[in-house]
Amino acid sequence: MTDNALTTDKPSLSLIVPMYNEGPGARALIETCAQTLNQTGLTWELILVNDGSTDDTEAQSRAAMGDYPVIVLSHSEKLGKTAALATGFDQAQGDYIFTIDADLQENPLALVDMLNLLQGEYDMVVGWRKERKDARLKCWASRIFNRAMSGLSGLPLHDINCGFKGMTRAVMETLRPLLIRDFHRFLPTLAHMRKFRVTEWVVEHAPRQHGTSRYGFERYFKAVADLLLLLPWMKRGHAIAFFLLPALGTGLLIAGLPGFGVPLLAIHALYLGVWLWWWNTKRPTTQSEPETS
Repeated sequence: MTDNALTTDKPSLSLIVPMYNEGPGARALIETCAQTLNQTGLTWELILVNDGSTDDTEAQSRAAMGDYPVIVLSHSEKLGKTAALATGFDQAQGDYIFTIDADLQENPLALVDMLNLLQGEYDMVVGWRKERKDARLKCWASRIFNRAMSGLSGLPLHDINCGFKGMTRAVMETLRPLLIRDFHRFLPTLAHMRKFRVTEWVVEHAPRQHGTSRYGFERYFKAVADLLLLLPWMKRGHAIAFFLLPALGTGLLIAGLPGFGVPLLAIHALYLGVWLWWWNTKRPTTQSEPETS
């Protein structure tokens, strides 16, 4: 097996890890990922994206660069997971691109099986934390979100927002321009909407060993706001955008809640305008018959 720490070949596989204040677990993360990546038999690179950490995450990450093919990229301030993935995507050279969270709650060993699926008939593989070891509220909210997304998009995934994902380079290059706002959680849906073949694979999940979750309750509001932006373009979101949004927005206005009603009506108006523009551009034009003498 090739010693990837010494190879200078272009890597076949890239693993991207967004990091924020993960200094205590950085060395264990790198060693565990390296052991798994070596089992693939491919040349690889490990891309660590330090998203404005205030601890020694960057120093701990750079300390491993002499032992493993590690690339450390840093943001000067915290920009969020979507921006961290975008930075990693820009750097990645592999034909297969994987992402995983830095807390090591998902066992990286599943990467080997996920890679086999990518080398077969699928374009993206999403991890499924079937036995999730998180707080009950987080698991409950995740189940609601996953069921809603499956129903709206027609993509039956159990754990769409799992940070452990694998994809081909074609998928990565297609999704890279869409890494805006907090759209990282919608990557499987966006890939499915672009006709890529998406599946899932059960991954072992463990309790967090270092630190605490980096996300607060506000992320749920961000998820709903982003979902409203994507809703009209989903397989089953057309009718909802046409009928439910204006009805709900009007109801909220009548109920004296303009802060909720006005945004819904604005989204509906924007969608309606775009749809009318599209319909007008696609409508066949009629031409007059030439006059005959």
